[in-house]
Amino acid sequence: DLVQMKRGVRVRKTAKAVGGGGERKTAEILEYARKLIEAAPVGILTYDASGQCVSANGAAARIMDATIERLLAQNFRTLKSWKASGLLEAAEKTLATGRGRRLETRLTTTLGKSVRLDNQFERFVSGGGQFLLCVVSDTSTLDAAHGQEIRRYS
Repeated sequence: DLVQMKRGVRVRKTAKAVGGGGERKTAEILEYARKLIEAAPVGILTYDASGQCVSANGAAARIMDATIERLLAQNFRTLKSWKASGLLEAAEKTLATGRGRRLETRLTTTLGKSVRLDNQFERFVSGGGQFLLCVVSDTSTLDAAHGQEIRRYS
């Protein structure tokens, strides 16, 4: 039996997920969500409306060649790489309008890593505050693979 959630996501109810007391159920749901975000092969970062990073997963840290702690210390509104690449404008428009945006960029991270990124932004509300979700994929390897294919067949 499926539970419909916001934005079309469906989750199958299981005896474990719905069993037990309210506190246990909440802890299990939070643990499931945490494990899902940790296991994601894409970078997942969230920022509060002021631009402060409030969460980041391991994939985001690997993509940006940083530690999670370093990402959490950042504010996207002060990052030169975001301003130069157009990410700042896309993030601000997403927060202002609630309309998601997708942007491919080439940039040098704060720590000096040159990457090509596919960035997706969505606004969400939690606890009465607005937040920005940033899902990021490193597409740098696609460039290299594409270049190899072109050389192989030329």
